[in-house]
Amino acid sequence: MAGSPATQPAPAQSPGLETQVRNLANPDPHVRDAARSALMRLSRDDLPELKLAIKKARPLLPSQASAVRGIVRQVYISGEQYKPEARGFLGILMDRANPEVDFVPENDSHNLGIVVTERIPGFCAGRVLLDGDILLGTARPFVPFRNSADLVNTVMPRPGITVLLSVLRQGEVIVIALKPDPKPLDLAAEQIPPFTAEREKRFSDYWQREFANLLNNRVAG
Repeated sequence: MAGSPATQPAPAQSPGLETQVRNLANPDPHVRDAARSALMRLSRDDLPELKLAIKKARPLLPSQASAVRGIVRQVYISGEQYKPEARGFLGILMDRANPEVDFVPENDSHNLGIVVTERIPGFCAGRVLLDGDILLGTARPFVPFRNSADLVNTVMPRPGITVLLSVLRQGEVIVIALKPDPKPLDLAAEQIPPFTAEREKRFSDYWQREFANLLNNRVAG
């Protein structure tokens, strides 16, 4: 399908690719997260250079190999074309932080937030969010999300415009910058499985052709 790519990644920082691949096994979780985040921002055109960096960084630990596949998956699928709407889209499936609560009073901060239950590969959430993150609200200034409509109303008018979100991740509140992608045209929740299946099939073919043999029998344990 002709149209806009799913994401608009930043240009690759090629000189640091091998270091970033090695940092995926760093004992410091912040270093690992930073490396993953940097590699997720590559474009599809950068994948051949990433492949060379992986060759130089071998042998890989199992955790590195798993992270590499997730990175290549996100980067490749982010280059898939689709027909866009003029609405912003993070590419997540979500739940309330506390589904037992129907109404959150203004002074109640314990039941706020939207839980990221799943990220749709190829969209902006796949680069910087993690499953299980709780999106508390916008940051600077903080405006809480009391329901999914609050999040949708924040993101929907802003395709391509950076939004700062306050995110609870593993007990720590952090600020994450996201640039919503244009929403795929007429993509309803029930259409997401076939939409993603086609894109996953093209990625799987690419992975087997270009990367699978690179990692086979070259994983350190």
